[in-house]
Amino acid sequence: MFRKSCLGVVFCGLLLAMPCDAFAVNESKIQADLDAFAHQYVRSANKRMTVNRARPQVIKRGAMYVATFTEIDQQTVTAQMRKSNSKHFDYVATLCYNELTFESLGKTRKEAASGQFRCVKVRKLTELPRYVKGKWEN
Repeated sequence: MFRKSCLGVVFCGLLLAMPCDAFAVNESKIQADLDAFAHQYVRSANKRMTVNRARPQVIKRGAMYVATFTEIDQQTVTAQMRKSNSKHFDYVATLCYNELTFESLGKTRKEAASGQFRCVKVRKLTELPRYVKGKWEN
């Protein structure tokens, strides 16, 4: 009697463990998809910026010219996901990164645009992408 009940417990445990393993594999794939989405999203955002490292905005400030541009720091991108309570999407993530603003000074427009840029401002930004129908979207 004891042996049959032990086998029953072990068998039930195996049945319950299998869906958990499948769930863990599925969640790790979704996390990997999130990491790929986050880095692609930031690369794309940097390319879409009209004022960037290749085309800084140059304005006159007093007697000097100031060239500025903004870009997202790829090294600061982090993404964490969690299960959602919404009926519209399965997971929600927190995507965090730093947006950096650079400046260069010069006596002429050309000198400012081709000068040594230094970081003058850091903004920490957070976005909340959702996992909908098998893919991440923002």
